[in-house]
Amino acid sequence: MKNKKGQLKIQEMAFVLVGVVFLMALVLLFFVAFQSKEAAKSAAYYREARAITLVEVVASLPELRCSSSFSQVSESVCLDYDKVGFFDSNKDMQNRYSSLWDGSYVSKIEIEEVYPKGKTYTIYSKPTNKNTKSYATYSALCLDETKGLICRIARIKATINMPDES
Repeated sequence: MKNKKGQLKIQEMAFVLVGVVFLMALVLLFFVAFQSKEAAKSAAYYREARAITLVEVVASLPELRCSSSFSQVSESVCLDYDKVGFFDSNKDMQNRYSSLWDGSYVSKIEIEEVYPKGKTYTIYSKPTNKNTKSYATYSALCLDETKGLICRIARIKATINMPDES
């Protein structure tokens, strides 16, 4: 009889241990699921912050900014119409500068004339089939002609690939 009580206690202990292990596995599973959602939110936040910074970087590229000869316009908020047009039409120039954005999550950078309605200039483009989000800022797009400085309103837009929602 004593032997059977001992076996029963061992079986009870084994079932309790299996139950505790199962409970711990469930807790760990929920913890991992929660952490992965938080990591995805954090990744999206940092991609958005990088896109906003990227828009500022594009606006301040010396290759696109107005030269100091445009004395009427502050250099920090002015894009040169001729430089932007050259950058858009010259694929070799785009390829040389694509290394700046290849390692990032950027899929497209464009400069669009807003007022008066005009053309859209592509600075960088990479095909994507992912979930994307765009960020933009406004800048002056100026042309220095003999009759004076002619400025238009332009939007600098960066499109980034967002992490997959799970």
